[in-house]
Amino acid sequence: MLTAWRLVHKRKVDEAFTGTGSRRYGGRWNYKGIGVVYVSDSLALAALEIIVHAASYQALRDYVSIKVIFPKTLVADVNNIARLPKDWQADSPPIKLRETGKIWYFDQISAVLKVPSTIIPTECNYVLNPGHPDFKKVAVKQAMPFKFDQRLNR
Repeated sequence: MLTAWRLVHKRKVDEAFTGTGSRRYGGRWNYKGIGVVYVSDSLALAALEIIVHAASYQALRDYVSIKVIFPKTLVADVNNIARLPKDWQADSPPIKLRETGKIWYFDQISAVLKVPSTIIPTECNYVLNPGHPDFKKVAVKQAMPFKFDQRLNR
């Protein structure tokens, strides 16, 4: 079994595993209109993924952490950095990443896609497909309060 983490603002906890945010805005591994859920393989990486996008420390208030557990058999893996485009970490990611996610999503290849973190490439994130039949095998635990350290406010 694998464990991953998702951090969300407490007001969005009810939609944390619906894919609403990524459907609305798109992401590195999905186009707008495709609802997936991004989680990280550690709580620390999940925090970094939020911090890197936060406008200020004030934006880091009122978060919750949610632990997810799923079998390895649900995972398709594209976590081989050598096979990715050279600019895969760019702020404006190459289309190939979203195309990979699109094929994975629409072909229903798996409920979970393992991808490298752009922040720490030796660690990984997982993209979850809430519309996949095996998504029901992903155990979503209760949301717990999460507080970012005050020292980030420097």
